[in-house]
Amino acid sequence: MWGVLREVWSSFRFHDGRLISGAVAFYVLLAIAPVGVIALVVAGWVLGSEAAHGELTRQLTAFMGKPTAAFVSQVIESAREPGASGVATLASLAFLVYAATRVFVMLRAALNHIWGVRTTVSASLHGPGRKVLGRRMLAFGMVLMCGAAIVLLAVLRVGTSRALGLVPKSPVVTQLSELGQWVAVLTLLVALIFRWLPDAHVAWVDVILGALVTAVFSVAGSLLIGVYFAEAGVVSTYGAAGSFVVLMIWVYYTAQVFFLGAEFTRAWAEHMGRRVTPLEHAESVKLSPDQSPIDY
Repeated sequence: MWGVLREVWSSFRFHDGRLISGAVAFYVLLAIAPVGVIALVVAGWVLGSEAAHGELTRQLTAFMGKPTAAFVSQVIESAREPGASGVATLASLAFLVYAATRVFVMLRAALNHIWGVRTTVSASLHGPGRKVLGRRMLAFGMVLMCGAAIVLLAVLRVGTSRALGLVPKSPVVTQLSELGQWVAVLTLLVALIFRWLPDAHVAWVDVILGALVTAVFSVAGSLLIGVYFAEAGVVSTYGAAGSFVVLMIWVYYTAQVFFLGAEFTRAWAEHMGRRVTPLEHAESVKLSPDQSPIDY
């Protein structure tokens, strides 16, 4: 196991993990409002608009604190406001879809880079329109899954609340159950991203383990960051920009954990004798400083 962890850190540095995390974090920050709007629409079909918004705010507050959660909610609400005319509304909708899917296109490129695969030249030249459309459709599917995650969190919360009602109340048990819900939902979401988004095939057993490790460290680290920010008074220190500063740090940390999880998934698969293999329309690439498989 120590050898695997050493390989993870070495590969993360070789692939410029911090640089990639910063780039993807930028796209995530731009996409928070569009993804939030679309996710709330999807969740609203099942839970109702107010219930979906309340669930999202509740979960954000648990990890970011009230000021930052309120800031994110305000950004999403501003993006949900309809345009003054039909043309403005359509333009706004088109931008929301583009911005929301763009972050997943970037995630795909980054995962391809980390796992050493890229689309072949023939595939890139054959049907470029279909290729772009296919990427966007897959990315949009990932956005819809964010809405499904909100629904799943709400269902799990109700189910565990009823189950915990059968035993004596304990704040510790309640907190652990909430953490378990987050880990479970995040593991599922990350596993689907690892499995479907990049141009590579990874065995489910490796994907699930890598996603679980990613989810555990994401949740644990987010809680610790939240406690630190609350104690250090970061929001008040930066004044009006405090909530945005906290959000940037949180997103950047989460991005690093995500890509460390991707490195762990690849390293573990190779340790167990299984490899990350390119799909039919892709090929493996040997990384070097002057050759990158990133394909936008």
